[in-house]
Amino acid sequence: MFLGIDCSGVTAELALLVPDGREWIAREDTPRQADVIFPLLEKIMADAAITKNDITAIGAITGPGSFTGIRVGLALAQGLADGLGIPAFGIDAFAAVRGERREARGEIIVLESKRAELYVWHDNKTEMLTPEQIRQLAGNNKTVVHNLAENIFVSPLASRLSPLAAAAARHAQMMHAKNTPGEILAPYYLRDADAKPNAA
Repeated sequence: MFLGIDCSGVTAELALLVPDGREWIAREDTPRQADVIFPLLEKIMADAAITKNDITAIGAITGPGSFTGIRVGLALAQGLADGLGIPAFGIDAFAAVRGERREARGEIIVLESKRAELYVWHDNKTEMLTPEQIRQLAGNNKTVVHNLAENIFVSPLASRLSPLAAAAARHAQMMHAKNTPGEILAPYYLRDADAKPNAA
């Protein structure tokens, strides 16, 4: 059983994946992931009729996204992995999407940032762009996939991403199958934190 965790956006999302392909998803739309992540974990384990000891490996989305949310998700993943003695594997959201979507080379991947500029991957690079810049970049022939709370794109080529937590669980399954050692999870950020340390 493989657990996937994503708290990088405006949701707290967990996925459980069984080797035979069955999966469970639990999510709550909230920017306060720390308040709901543990009840979601209990719920998804109850839905799948398992305990923590049935988890083989854990995958977590490392970012980009909410500074606090990312740390909540990675802390849960690392804490569970260390406590259970199982491996944890991190993967950034852009890599997770590209791994799930074979056609992603011609796509623009847009992730929630909770600010005017959004996290964007295109043409093998990442940057922060406004919705208008993304529309211009997409033109009439590039598909935009996103995890935004609201679909800000007028293009009919825009579509929602599948759950990133499920992609993280499949990443953990793949890494475990290769006997890859677990790792210490680290956040992936595209911008500096809003809060700055006080000057000495």
